[in-house]
Amino acid sequence: MKASKMLWNSFNMEGLKSKKTYELLENASIIYSNFNDKKIYSYFPLGQLVLNKVESVARNVLNDYEIQEIYLPSFQPHDIWKTSGRDKDFDNRMIFLRDYPKSGDKYVLSPTNEEVATVMAKSLVASHKQLPINFYQISDKFRNDPGTKHGIVRTNIFRMLEAYSFNLDRKCLDNSAELFKEAFMKIFEKLELNVKPIEKRKDYTTFISSSDEGDTNVASCNCGVQAYYPKMKEVCKDCNQKFTIDRGIELGCIMKEGSRYSEKFNANYLNEKSEKKPINLGTYAIGISRVIHSIADQNKDELGLRWPEAATPIEFCVIPVDSTDEKQMKYSTDVYNKVKLHHSVILEDREGNLGRKTKFYDSLGVPKKLIVGEREISNKTITIRERNKKEESIPIEGLELIL
Repeated sequence: MKASKMLWNSFNMEGLKSKKTYELLENASIIYSNFNDKKIYSYFPLGQLVLNKVESVARNVLNDYEIQEIYLPSFQPHDIWKTSGRDKDFDNRMIFLRDYPKSGDKYVLSPTNEEVATVMAKSLVASHKQLPINFYQISDKFRNDPGTKHGIVRTNIFRMLEAYSFNLDRKCLDNSAELFKEAFMKIFEKLELNVKPIEKRKDYTTFISSSDEGDTNVASCNCGVQAYYPKMKEVCKDCNQKFTIDRGIELGCIMKEGSRYSEKFNANYLNEKSEKKPINLGTYAIGISRVIHSIADQNKDELGLRWPEAATPIEFCVIPVDSTDEKQMKYSTDVYNKVKLHHSVILEDREGNLGRKTKFYDSLGVPKKLIVGEREISNKTITIRERNKKEESIPIEGLELIL
């Protein structure tokens, strides 16, 4: 893609070190707030590339664990929330559809899908031989959340990986929860995220990424104990030392719901004796939007954003020293066409100072800049600039070796 054809946010390279992570993401054309209330965000092309890569990592891991991907509708009848008894808990945060359908029945945009998943289980699961079953989907969720903050950390529309397991009994549910915990930690590992699972309360495990911009308090002790805060004592019960309190972002969770939903919806299976037993539900989630923020937060530096390899939106950019020079543009285009066969790459065809352009791409988190000037054309070379490294010139024939 040519840089002149990309969608860019208004960019300011001043004071990058002091900017908050969500400001860096906005500044670098990753996310864009369409409205003044900062409750709804769009993703620019660079942001969509990050989104695609993060979701691809998650899909690959879950598919390796033979967890099946499905699609659940974004519309839900409000009545199922009345059946589960959660309508009053969620009511103020639900977004209702006023004109669908004409019958007058209330429908809501999906805030989460435990009810929908249980209704599906009731219809599809009959025998104990079918259990356990694990499945997931990645989709948008809709909540009227008054506590929106820090860009895409908390918004009214957000991207979420949600997963469900239908289980025979408590032991089966425990096994499924361990499987998802292992899979989730592998996802975070592949994204090079420092995430710690913490038991928030009985049957609820949360995954916390440390961050000064977080909305969660986490207590830790020198002996290695960690706990969700503030519903806890100030002193560690294992070693009697005071906890250190840090901020963090809750990236995901595991909830062992048991038969809570199946009893409300009469979602049962037949055991070996043909007796009806309630399906035990496990629910699992990762906030994809929060993951993107946390990746940026943990990797940013004085130059701007940095991305791990698995989430890098643009791996190379080709920058002619003078984009008005036809020879430089032709040479740069040839280089660009070679690189794009193997990697994501952008061709910087806009006018401007070379130093400012390289700083611009550093701030976006593009790891490798390929520079083309008169010297490179004369010597048939390409100059490589990487973040915080000395530049290196290589013969143009050697370009294939770094791709």
